Amino acid sequence: MSVRLSIQKNLVEHQMYSDFQKIVLSIVAGLQTSEDQLATIQAEFIRLDRDKNGTLNREELSHMTSGQLCETYDLNWEEIITSCDYNGDGVIDFEEFITACVDKKVLKSHEDVRKAFNVLD
Repeated sequence: MSVRLSIQKNLVEHQMYSDFQKIVLSIVAGLQTSEDQLATIQAEFIRLDRDKNGTLNREELSHMTSGQLCETYDLNWEEIITSCDYNGDGVIDFEEFITACVDKKVLKSHEDVRKAFNVLD
């Protein structure tokens, strides 16, 4: 699977996580995202941000849709935006995009989750 498709898949699947999982993921993403991963996610965000305003709306997200994603998921961009939009402004900003697109395998590491709990505590 290409890196771009993996980022897109993670964004789409983000809506399946509970609010608590999203909070933990947000913290872990900040602690565990390498510079290379961050650069890759940033490049995809910049590519998608067609109007260059620093946010992604429904129209911009619809341009990322690959045939493989459409075959695998029933894409509802409004639901995806709502699940990623922590500040409630109706779009996805870069911080929200990072949280949604980071590899969800970080939630499976007990050490990473422990670090997130220490931040919350």
